[in-house]
Amino acid sequence: PVLEFGVAAGKSVTQTLPLINNSRNSWNIRVSVEGKSFNGPQTIQVPAGGRAEYPLTFSPEWVSDVQGKLTMTIMKGDGDVDERMYELKGTGKEPIAEDKVILDCQARRPVKHVFEVPNTTNERLNFHVESDLPNISGSSNISVGPRGRGKYALTIYPNVSGIMNGSIAFVAPSGRFVWYAVELRVTAPVAETKLEISATIRKAAEVEIAVSNPLTQMMTFDVELEGEGLYGEPFLKVEPGEQRNYKFIFAPLVAGESQGAIRFFNPELGEFWYRLKLSALRPEPIVLPTIQCPIGRKTTSKITIENPVETDIELTVLSSDAMRFGIVEKRPVVKANGTATFEIWHSSTSVGERIDGEITLSSQLIGDWTYIVSGIGSTPEAMPTTVIHAPINTHLTRLIKFVNPFSRPVSVEVSMKSESKKHLSSIRIFSKKTKYVIAGNKSIQIPICFMPKAMEEYRATLILSRDEQLSWRFPIIGTSLAPVSTGLIEIKCQARKVVEKIVPLNLDSIEFEDQSKPENFRLEVSSGVDPKNAKDLWKNELIDRCITAELVEDKLVYPNKKLLLKVVFEPLRTIHAPVNFLVYKKSGGCWKFNINLVATEPEIDDAITITGKLGVSKSVAFGLKNMLEGAAKFEAFFQCRFSTRVHCSAAQRYIRTRG
Repeated sequence: PVLEFGVAAGKSVTQTLPLINNSRNSWNIRVSVEGKSFNGPQTIQVPAGGRAEYPLTFSPEWVSDVQGKLTMTIMKGDGDVDERMYELKGTGKEPIAEDKVILDCQARRPVKHVFEVPNTTNERLNFHVESDLPNISGSSNISVGPRGRGKYALTIYPNVSGIMNGSIAFVAPSGRFVWYAVELRVTAPVAETKLEISATIRKAAEVEIAVSNPLTQMMTFDVELEGEGLYGEPFLKVEPGEQRNYKFIFAPLVAGESQGAIRFFNPELGEFWYRLKLSALRPEPIVLPTIQCPIGRKTTSKITIENPVETDIELTVLSSDAMRFGIVEKRPVVKANGTATFEIWHSSTSVGERIDGEITLSSQLIGDWTYIVSGIGSTPEAMPTTVIHAPINTHLTRLIKFVNPFSRPVSVEVSMKSESKKHLSSIRIFSKKTKYVIAGNKSIQIPICFMPKAMEEYRATLILSRDEQLSWRFPIIGTSLAPVSTGLIEIKCQARKVVEKIVPLNLDSIEFEDQSKPENFRLEVSSGVDPKNAKDLWKNELIDRCITAELVEDKLVYPNKKLLLKVVFEPLRTIHAPVNFLVYKKSGGCWKFNINLVATEPEIDDAITITGKLGVSKSVAFGLKNMLEGAAKFEAFFQCRFSTRVHCSAAQRYIRTRG
């Protein structure tokens, strides 16, 4: 049999050979070990009916392959002699580190350590010192007596902070060596100084730091910035013997104080850094011009807010006087890297009195915007016009809401006026009650009935009077509607294609006020979506982008009753949506036409082929173009189910404007 050993040079390994005696006599065993670096006891005894273990040790002095033989002569006590032989193979491997030395130190400060150098031979050895550690000093040689241990002192001068691993080896003339693994745990040096930097949130402060190069060759410094809101280049190059300013900016988004640092690294010149005290200041409140507000109405002033971050931000609104100041938008949102305009409203309750307030829009991500607002009440102006559309020879009721702007009750008298008696007969107050007492800050709704008798426009004014000096006027415009065309018009094409179509529009029930003069018309396009319904506003935007319509001629001369409509349909995606085309006659009357827009699936842009080897990832990339104004969000997905080994890395992202 063969016994194999393997161990690092200078170390030893022991194997035990089990010896089992099942006889009634004890065994006396003589052992002969041949081969350099193998050794063990020369005799061993195994009791009757018992067992013993023979230890054989391999101790190579250096890297080598050693052959040997182990012979056991067993005397069994009854005169019998047995002999067992084993072939020995030993491998002396590269020596392992004597130890791993961990040194805690600080950059740009020396650290000393003493290494023990063992000599396992019987002669004095002169060791040569080798190391891959940076910036060290010490003797290049050390002499150690036979079977002795020498002391070697090494000084290390680390330039930069961090964890560095290396080694030091002591090499004898024969090539034999001992070595140590060394780990340097280097902390940052003492800061050069402390800089205090302050900036208003969402504004930038520029800072310059002078960096010198005393050497005769150009030096490149790696630069690290630590702290929220710090931005600068990752490196700085300085010519020989020159000084150059490194510029960085502090642009905070959230108010408060924090700590930071700027660090410069160079293998030759080492590391130096500056401690930073960062102060992000709240901006001064923005004072808006005083709002002139007629009593009973809400007057607005516009503000613009910029979002400098890569995500949408939703703002919360806080008003110091929610009854008199607020934001029109119920859910203010600013898109990523965009700007948004919002309207601040004011409602006055007294004439000539100045009212002050404060509105704050807050974001957890990028801080607050505070506005100082003020308003002065004035006598009431005409309220927003109420437009009523009703089919000819029918009646339609509409409620007009009036809110008492005062905190005390007010008594008003209701009346209807018009320059035309004909109009007064078609627009009437649908109630016999003419006087109302309205509690403070409460509202009433006054029913108005519109009954058009001809295809024309009707005008009247609803008046609520408190007294001779104070009254509120509500203009009303009634528009006659022709019967809706029952024919369904469809315009159809493939997405990302363009189709142009001329559509004839028959204006039934048209009346010419003067048959010798032409009638003028204008066109409106509507998706039928309520502008107050924010969830469906995307439908309006989609239709605005994909359709252009105009009247070929905007005049008709008696007895012609047909207009021509030119429609250009250019859809970018699949769509199936009805659109209302409203034709208004300047002298009054409206015709409604329903047109169905259909965009089918577009042509395939390209065929993508991915070929890869088994077990090796492969990817392809392709570009997307944004043809819209403003950043466009896109979503990438597979229409059919793929294996989980195929995936898309850009699930949701943005494409910049015209990008």
